[in-house]
Amino acid sequence: MKKVIFALSFLLFLSACGRGEKDDQIAVLQTENAAYQEEISALEAENASLRNQLKEQQNTGEEADPITSFFETVECDGSTISMNIVAGSKADAWESEALHLAEELKDQLPLQEDRDLVDAYLHAVEEQVERMNIIAVYPVSDVSIPYPDRLNTSGTLRGVLWAGSRSKLWQDTFSQLCFALPDYQDYTYLFDAGRTEQELAEALQ
Repeated sequence: MKKVIFALSFLLFLSACGRGEKDDQIAVLQTENAAYQEEISALEAENASLRNQLKEQQNTGEEADPITSFFETVECDGSTISMNIVAGSKADAWESEALHLAEELKDQLPLQEDRDLVDAYLHAVEEQVERMNIIAVYPVSDVSIPYPDRLNTSGTLRGVLWAGSRSKLWQDTFSQLCFALPDYQDYTYLFDAGRTEQELAEALQ
């Protein structure tokens, strides 16, 4: 009888030890899981913060864009001559702004190799503008003849298309340079809405 009691006691002891080890393992796993959850929560919070910062920067850039705001309010009589004038003025504004921003960027770059890279980037944009002067008139010209000759078939609307493509390229260039500018907060737009309004009024008379 004593042997039976001893055997049962020993089994109970082993069972208790087994449960203790399992409880310890569960506790360790729970601790590790809690740590992982905290890490995940921290990463999610950081990700959300970065998204909010990017959104604020984008919103700030959109709200602070005086060129788009100005030309959205410009009215013309709808003739191709008037549209050419307005489109050309907008393209000039974006080109001047991008070139001005490029100088601001170079002023913040201490190494000549980086400043040279900005100049090379601008040169590539200028080459792209030249290509787009050809591509932009595809919709309104006879593409079965060489470029110099097809201009005679494109009409006055080609000026609007030229200016539109040039404006878009320089606006995109400006946006790209904004991302590269170390201190965008200190940037002041070159664009003068009052002067541009006066120039357009005289040109549209």
